[in-house]
Amino acid sequence: MSINYTKHAVVILSAGFSARMGYHKALLKFNNELNFIEKITATYINTGITSISLVVNSELYHYLLNKPFKQQHLVILIENKTPEKGRLHSLKLGIQQFKNQAVFIQNIDNPFVTQNLLKTLSQQLLENSFVNPSYKGKGGHPILLDKNVAQAILSSKSETLKEALSDFHKIKVEVADANILVNINSKEDYREYFGSNESR
Repeated sequence: MSINYTKHAVVILSAGFSARMGYHKALLKFNNELNFIEKITATYINTGITSISLVVNSELYHYLLNKPFKQQHLVILIENKTPEKGRLHSLKLGIQQFKNQAVFIQNIDNPFVTQNLLKTLSQQLLENSFVNPSYKGKGGHPILLDKNVAQAILSSKSETLKEALSDFHKIKVEVADANILVNINSKEDYREYFGSNESR
């Protein structure tokens, strides 16, 4: 099955204050060459998805204006001035950039997304549905929204993403990748997966 990735977009959510980490998660080192945002962005670009919005809080927004990451010229950088409104608000800011495209919801605290996973989710997407990867029955990330679902979220009055998606068909796709469940929220989480105290 051939997938037209020009009809796909991704909203990368990084507007939280990383209080438990004490440092912006987007800037955490993934390896010697890439930080989290560079690794995530590269994965989507290498898959063929080039419609990318990155939603960040004001502090990170101004930091990145002065110290851009490697692929920043390919990304729509969006400042969320009111991150206290929650994740759904950040998502809406990102989705507003795209029309008639399916949208991946990518959290900054899971940098382990792979091209194979993106392809697997894309192959399962149906109209008026969303795809949620699952490992041993537990849902993970990223989630892929059909274009109609993505546009419906923009006008949703719901307070949470879960509530906003409740009217749409959920397609659970079982995968063999336990990393879909990972959230790097603290220094302890970082050390568990990267084996180092050096986070930047």
